[in-house]
Formats: sequence, C-alpha cells, structure tokens
Amino acid sequence: MGASTIPGTYVLPRIIADFTKRYPSVSFQIVESDSKAIIEKVLRHELLLGMVGAKMGHGQLTFTPMMEEELIVVSSPSLIRTDEISLKQLTSFPMILREEGSYAKGS
Repeated sequence: MGASTIPGTYVLPRIIADFTKRYPSVSFQIVESDSKAIIEKVLRHELLLGMVGAKMGHGQLTFTPMMEEELIVVSSPSLIRTDEISLKQLTSFPMILREEGSYAKGS
C-alpha cells in the first residue's frame, strides 16, 4: 500500500493499529511518497492501493473520498489586518508551498 505524506503520517497510523488488532496474521508494507508518485505506482501495478491527498485525472483509476480537510491561512496581524481576504489578495503574499507532486485540493 502507498500513501502520500499527510495520510501516511496522520491518517494511516490509527487505521493500521486498529486493523492489526483485528487481523494480527495479515502483514503489509506502507510506501510513503508524494501523491503523484503514489498514483503512478498504482497505475504501474507496483502498489495495490494508495491513499493520496487529491484526485488526479486518471480514467484508469477509481478515487474514493475518505474524508475532507480544512485548510486555514495563518499570518502575522501586521501582514493581514482583516478577518476575510479574497483569493486574489491572498496570492499577492509570499507563501511556503508543499513540494512539487504534492497536490492540494483544487490543484
């Protein structure tokens, strides 16, 4: 099984712990990489299953949503002085982004 960084770090450990308690004789390996790499490995049949952060346009795969996440913008009060900001305004600020291949919802 493969997982991108966020599911591999925050979602799968709890699921795996519950699964191994119920099925102690079943063993498996988790491969962690970015979403793009996991999807490509599933397409090449190198992995049976993958858990990634975004649905990508591959007609050969089935994507099943498991949960939704909420993203929150955090800034210094001196940088943004309002409770609401448009997406256009937000994109004018410098940002730290995830690595290439790590897809956010809506990418």
